[in-house]
Amino acid sequence: MRFLHGAGGYLEQTSAYLDPGSAAAYWALCHSPLLTALRSRLPLGEIAQQIVAISGPGPLQVIALGSGDGISETQLVGHLLESGASGVELCLLDISQPLLTSAYHYAVDRLAGQPQVQVWALQGNFHHLPLYAGLRRPAARRPRQLFTLLGGTLAHLDHEPRFLQQSLLDCAVDDLLLLDVPLTSAPSADRTEIKRRDRLFAEGVPAPYAAWLAGPLWRHCPQVEQVDFHWDLETHGPVPGSYALHAVATVKSSQRADRPFSLFHMGRYDPAQLAQCLSEIGWEELGAELYGGEHSLRLYRKRHEGLRAGSGGTRTWVGRSE
Repeated sequence: MRFLHGAGGYLEQTSAYLDPGSAAAYWALCHSPLLTALRSRLPLGEIAQQIVAISGPGPLQVIALGSGDGISETQLVGHLLESGASGVELCLLDISQPLLTSAYHYAVDRLAGQPQVQVWALQGNFHHLPLYAGLRRPAARRPRQLFTLLGGTLAHLDHEPRFLQQSLLDCAVDDLLLLDVPLTSAPSADRTEIKRRDRLFAEGVPAPYAAWLAGPLWRHCPQVEQVDFHWDLETHGPVPGSYALHAVATVKSSQRADRPFSLFHMGRYDPAQLAQCLSEIGWEELGAELYGGEHSLRLYRKRHEGLRAGSGGTRTWVGRSE
């Protein structure tokens, strides 16, 4: 936390969960009306049917990256079984030990009556995924893998294409990737329209987010007397057509100059340009399910080497297209 003693700057998003106080505040955020209402509309049943239709009734290994409280991931496993999956191995992966413990106990309790389910947890940084030997198995014994980034986790990454290329480099052909994606409210090049039409930007940093993110500042910044939040808008993201809202906290004190800290960012994506970007790094979009008016679940499959979009691959849309 020496960084918080300085004049300000940017903190990578995993810092927002690391200490126990931040983990508890994030858990409270996940269970606030702001997020429970949105999560209740997740079309997990519909996407589970598509996953089983694509992968067949054989066993699946679900690797939940950044599992948080594990509720959505556990519900997805239940829907996969209802849709005909013969067995599911759920690996919950998170950098926060308190969150991971909570998620593991929740999943075990909710799936206890399903003998065809195995649940285990791995504390780690998903940016270092290739280091974890427990996820690598001989090809003959390896089930099809489904990687999930739910809860908007993709939107919190600094560089989404680099993450998918480097952290998922050990994926096999036909492995699946499920992304929970916030959608753009206006073209990324039009700052005026974004500020006018993006509801989150217009309303400011929500109080539950501010309460979570401000905790480390109050605990570790010297001479802190006041913390104010605002959104900064970034319109040139690594994914073409995307933009991001950065939650910036200004630490105020009568004893020193204001200190701005960029603590968290939330990306927004144009669906067609996101699909093109992922296709160029080997992930073909199979379909999408819209929910909540400005979010979607999007399903991808790892492509055979050399097969490009339009060269014989198929694209099946589920739900409503944008």
